[in-house]
Amino acid sequence: MDKTKTIAVVAVAIIVVAAAAVVLMNRSDGGSDVAIESELLVFGNANGDYTVNQADLDIINEILKEEDQSKRDAKLSENPLADANNDGHVDQDDADLVKKIINDEPCTVYHYNASNVENYVVSTAWPVKSAIATASANQCWLMTMAGITDMVHGISYSMSSAPDPTLFPEFSKMESIGGSSTKLPVDKASTYISQYGVTAVITDKTESTVDKKTVEP
Repeated sequence: MDKTKTIAVVAVAIIVVAAAAVVLMNRSDGGSDVAIESELLVFGNANGDYTVNQADLDIINEILKEEDQSKRDAKLSENPLADANNDGHVDQDDADLVKKIINDEPCTVYHYNASNVENYVVSTAWPVKSAIATASANQCWLMTMAGITDMVHGISYSMSSAPDPTLFPEFSKMESIGGSSTKLPVDKASTYISQYGVTAVITDKTESTVDKKTVEP
């Protein structure tokens, strides 16, 4: 497999559900002050709010104080996302991983992707700093409010529903990767992926958003 297709295959493997991606990509330096009142389905988000921070680490450390494994398991059932590395139990490795997430250190983050069929667990290279995305109006609003416009380096939309230049001036300047705001052809996106070091694809909540037929082994 050539380098371009290898990168494309990697990108397909780490598709990020939009709600999680925009929170994960949101800068720790205050890139956005928008309150997102929803659960971020990222392992390590022990308290189930919309961010991974010290509060989650505190919960994991409380669980680690329990020497009896059955008691740890009971607390894990109350806080299932405390299992940061998604290996079925809580130990020091989970605490260490959450510290890396908080400190923006390179690591692997496990999280749920959402589709119209069912949610499923995937992994993403952290920190996420570069992405491509489908660009429906709702998607553009979400990315704009999260303050990650400058981190998105390629978008897909149809000519009949291009991003409004008044509402989305930055997105409106981008050429469309494909011809649809609900499908993203990875073969055409491979140039963006390699040029900008893309590690995430932000898509709508549909199972068939990314066209993987064009990526051959």
